[in-house]
Amino acid sequence: MDLRHLRYFVAVAEERHFTRAAERLGIKQPPLSLQIKQLEQELGTPLFRRLTRGVELTEPGTLLLDEARQILAQVERTKANVRNRARGETGHIRVGFAGATYFQPRVPGLVQAYRRRYPSVVLSPVQGNTPGLVDAVQNGSVDVAFVRAPPVEGYQEITVHLLVEETTRIVLPSNHPQPASASRRSRLSRRRRLFCLPVCMRPVSTTASSQVARVRGLARY
Repeated sequence: MDLRHLRYFVAVAEERHFTRAAERLGIKQPPLSLQIKQLEQELGTPLFRRLTRGVELTEPGTLLLDEARQILAQVERTKANVRNRARGETGHIRVGFAGATYFQPRVPGLVQAYRRRYPSVVLSPVQGNTPGLVDAVQNGSVDVAFVRAPPVEGYQEITVHLLVEETTRIVLPSNHPQPASASRRSRLSRRRRLFCLPVCMRPVSTTASSQVARVRGLARY
């Protein structure tokens, strides 16, 4: 028994007539009759009672009709699911977010747009820092990640797409004595420290911030 036998059987059962079923299937009646006869021989029981004007199902035929419809429907669902998965329209994606990247205006907009386009894809958020998420993408435990200034040197098979450029600023109190001369910057920098996140958490942005502070004479790191 194969799917062709089941499709032919369902067509005859629903049409209750071999000629109309053959027209529906786009084949000649003799081959259709032969396929049904082979199916009955394989199952060891008649599936139809031949009438003067058509056919009717036997009790085993009625049982087979219900089963055949379920099998054919499942086959169509499976084909659709496989095609959707191949097009990336179903499945599960683990999305990493470094720090407060989700609050960057473009990020939630991209996530929401993806969910609207692919409602059958499950998105699972993963929180972490930039180096940890880059490692996770490298080893496959995270599929894609939104990070800030990722250290890509030394990583294989990692592709980075620039999403947005942001300006890094140092915020000072309104009464801060902003240095005006090189000598004053030097004196002030010896009295002030700049506290940043550990370099291992944000290596690029932390290093850049400390360098700017030293150049500006605002602090020593």
